[in-house]
Amino acid sequence: MTQTSSTKTPRGPTPIDVELAKLPPDQRQALEDLREVILSVMPDAQEVISYGVPMFKRNGKGVISMSAKKDYCSLHLMSPPLAKAMEPELKKYLSGVTLHFKPERPLPASLVKKIVEARLKEMGQMEKGKA
Repeated sequence: MTQTSSTKTPRGPTPIDVELAKLPPDQRQALEDLREVILSVMPDAQEVISYGVPMFKRNGKGVISMSAKKDYCSLHLMSPPLAKAMEPELKKYLSGVTLHFKPERPLPASLVKKIVEARLKEMGQMEKGKA
């Protein structure tokens, strides 16, 4: 089973499928590709629309989200400490705690995987710290 087919339930499209269908083809493809990379790291992600954008959650908590604007796409890190820690690698794309990129020049898959893994690790540490 491919990752793309695993994102769709037998009941029909997910909320993210519906949201992506509204985008121009180039942005839709860029975010579908980004989604596939995110799901390769966290295949158990809950896919939702939160604050008007596609978000990937684990255990009910937002891990990472993505969106598209008129001229670019974005990957929202949702963590100022993570953005600061990874700033040397992200500076080319970083604006606050969000990465911006053009659909024709997507984020490298290896970088996205590293970000998602770091975010999951950070969240695990945060949960342990609260216990």
